[in-house]
Amino acid sequence: VADDVHALGVTALALALGRMAWADLDADELMRARLSQGSYAALSRGVRLSPLLADLLRAMLADDPSQRPPPALLMQPAAAAARRSVRRPVRRAHRPLAVGGMAAWDAATLAFAIARDPAAGVRLLRGGAVDQWLRRSLDEAALAVRLEEPLRHFPAERGGDDGRADSLLALRAVALLDPLAPLCWNGLALWPDGIGPALAVHAGSQSGGVAERLVGAIAADAVAAFAALRPDPAEAERMRLLGRAQRTLLQLRGWAGGAARLRYALNPLLACHSPLVAGAGVVRPEELLPALETAAAAVAAPLLVDAELIAFVAARQLHGLDKLLVPFADDLAPARIAGAQLRLLARMQVVMPPGKLPRLSAALAAAAQPGLEAWRSRTQRAAKQAALAAAAAAGDLMALLAVLEDPAAREADAIGVQRAKAEAGRIDAALAALAAAAPARAAAARRLGREIAAGAGLAVLAASAVAMLFG
Repeated sequence: VADDVHALGVTALALALGRMAWADLDADELMRARLSQGSYAALSRGVRLSPLLADLLRAMLADDPSQRPPPALLMQPAAAAARRSVRRPVRRAHRPLAVGGMAAWDAATLAFAIARDPAAGVRLLRGGAVDQWLRRSLDEAALAVRLEEPLRHFPAERGGDDGRADSLLALRAVALLDPLAPLCWNGLALWPDGIGPALAVHAGSQSGGVAERLVGAIAADAVAAFAALRPDPAEAERMRLLGRAQRTLLQLRGWAGGAARLRYALNPLLACHSPLVAGAGVVRPEELLPALETAAAAVAAPLLVDAELIAFVAARQLHGLDKLLVPFADDLAPARIAGAQLRLLARMQVVMPPGKLPRLSAALAAAAQPGLEAWRSRTQRAAKQAALAAAAAAGDLMALLAVLEDPAAREADAIGVQRAKAEAGRIDAALAALAAAAPARAAAARRLGREIAAGAGLAVLAASAVAMLFG
């Protein structure tokens, strides 16, 4: 709320001046002016306003959020203007400290310089230059002592490390040097509440971009490190719990976790970014199936879900779907993803009945056709194909699922296969026995043939003899 009051003050100042007096300053120049002069002086650029308005804007633009008037008090401008903000005197060094091409004359400017160029800042921190400057030029020995703790806690990294220790050292140094500064990580500066919107804005950025650095900050538990240095215990605990929840979501394996899940979880009104429903503006879970029904006719691929869609569904916490989201992962075979997607979408149709889904059913039935080859019985396979076509025409995903996942029919098909194999085995055994006995039968046949031939010959001789005797 205090940040909203500050933003309202900047808007009111621009309206009062009729222009943005700071427009000719770049971001770095404006920040240095705000740190050295205060936000009101830096933004008004010396333009005089009426005393009442000047006092009101000075209070709204107080650099310390705790000194800004609450919204209720703004309804009484005179009372809000009377709420004086006390700007702490800035201790200026005898000589500046150069950090990445920027001259720091005080602790807050040094914090900004380290946040702006953390690599240069870490080199000076580890080399002892910051400690010497704080003690000798700024007369801030107590601050130098506080900076010794993160230096001990995050020693110089060895080869192969990912730079996490340097990033955490820079983060803690900035927070110690300027307690009013936001969380600073690898060149980014934001409050923990802004991580979600930042992830949404920079989704799909290239390697090394804002989204990747934000994910690195969450993985390194940077929010907890920042929270540990906040002066308000309640705020620190809230930030610590927020950081822990973000890290837990990031560490979830498969399509239902990771950066995409975190992005949707932190942005409840973020539309699903899946190309499968591109342009449909799917914000609420119940809008997903109708969008897929519309897109089904144009989708040629056998898969009607992807990692973005699964992350969106997982983040929306739909009742009874958690276990159905677990199987989805990059290393899952396409055939298994096809089965998993049918189970998920069928359950979603039950949980959020959007009516019949004939086009989506037809697409899922086509994707499931290869699975029918698992049925060995031609009769069963033909019956399943007919049932599949009927369920698809009805637009009932649960009926489609029942056709494909029929335990009783599968058991009967398996029993039939076993019986067929047993019968084939018996036939093979009989054929083998016949083949093994063939030589013996052939020998017996040959002996019988010779005996028959000999008998026939004797019969012929006997007939001839009788004919000669009685002829």
